[in-house]
Amino acid sequence: MAYFFLVLWLGISLAASYLAARMWSGMLGKAYGWFLYPGIIVHELSHAAGCLMTGATVTKLSISENEGGRCEHTAPRIPVLGQVIVGMAPIIGGAAVLYLICVLLSPEALSGVPLLPGSLTFSPSGFGQFAREALEPVWKVANYLISAQFSHFGTYVFIYLLFAVATAWGPSKKDWSNSAKGIVFLLLLMLAAHFVARGLGKAGELQSVITRPVMPILSFSFAVEILICIVTLCIWVIYRVMRAIFGKSKAKGEGEGKKKGSDR
Repeated sequence: MAYFFLVLWLGISLAASYLAARMWSGMLGKAYGWFLYPGIIVHELSHAAGCLMTGATVTKLSISENEGGRCEHTAPRIPVLGQVIVGMAPIIGGAAVLYLICVLLSPEALSGVPLLPGSLTFSPSGFGQFAREALEPVWKVANYLISAQFSHFGTYVFIYLLFAVATAWGPSKKDWSNSAKGIVFLLLLMLAAHFVARGLGKAGELQSVITRPVMPILSFSFAVEILICIVTLCIWVIYRVMRAIFGKSKAKGEGEGKKKGSDR
């Protein structure tokens, strides 16, 4: 069950990142890549690091190309799982950099962030408790950011870096497509390892080895991604409303101008 929730929280975090990136791309157009420049750097360098780990050769590394970067490489020497490591590297690299940003610039942001729940009781009260525990990391990080010292320039740098890295976090469609077979193989391998460990009476120890180092970083990353998605959604709604209002006014003005011109 803990593995299921690990995948669930990672999936929700990635979905929030993709949604925020899509909205910012629509609002900024060609300036998107420059606006999220630090995040693009982390994303593409994570791919490059994955190439080094799997024996693939990087043939082209572009940090900014209008709407993002590009990392072209030869086939990894490690079969099946090599492409998973290269394609999914931004997930690990992005989460690690988010954590590192806090450690270096604002370690207080990490203190006391609750872990996301790893179990669920199927009852009305159980669902309510599950929802509260899932939102606790979000409230904790939000309260810290709200109470941050905005009179200090470092606060703005900290928030911008979190925003840029988190928004550019998710692997591309091509990364998912290239990694699909390897991901299926990896999941089957993990499932087999779980049943073997269960047969040996070591399932709990295996689960602890996998989830214990991951959950603190994932819980913080989840909170950041959800907050950024909410803020981005609010900005996107305002942008769409303003565009609709001024777009209609502009169209109306152009229509009246054409009408006056035809009268002459």
